[in-house]
Amino acid sequence: MAVLSLSSCDDNMDSIDFSFKEPIPAYGSPKSVIKSQETRKLDSETSNILKFKGENAFVAYCSYVFDTFILMEGAVLQFSYYNEVTVNGTKDYLEQHYTYMGISSDLTTLIYYNTKSVVGVSHSSSLGFHLTYIPNTPTKTIYDTDIEYYIDQFKKVDALLK
Repeated sequence: MAVLSLSSCDDNMDSIDFSFKEPIPAYGSPKSVIKSQETRKLDSETSNILKFKGENAFVAYCSYVFDTFILMEGAVLQFSYYNEVTVNGTKDYLEQHYTYMGISSDLTTLIYYNTKSVVGVSHSSSLGFHLTYIPNTPTKTIYDTDIEYYIDQFKKVDALLK
């Protein structure tokens, strides 16, 4: 779980606890695995999407996207707010737990990675401020500098939720 506490020098302001749980990185798994491991409440289900309600006021939804074989191919974490707390809190968490890879050519998506996932950080009119998770596959790693490959993968996952 990502947790960030922000405090102010002003005695009249309380600290803010920004937290979120990342999606389960069970890429290639069927829906039953995600359903059994996910602790959030299921909001809706279609043939290729499991959508869970966010665990707190900062997180609107956590959605898992499945391919035609009903195996998990990505996830999207949608935040309720697009403000300094969520943007900076998310960035701080990712910088502590992932390695920065780069930014898209249109300057709209930051990309981070670890051994399991590649994460795109972006904002859109349909999904709001969100993180898109895809698997970090052996064929595409940090040594492959084709950032646009990952952008295309993020767009495929995001498009299913619009």
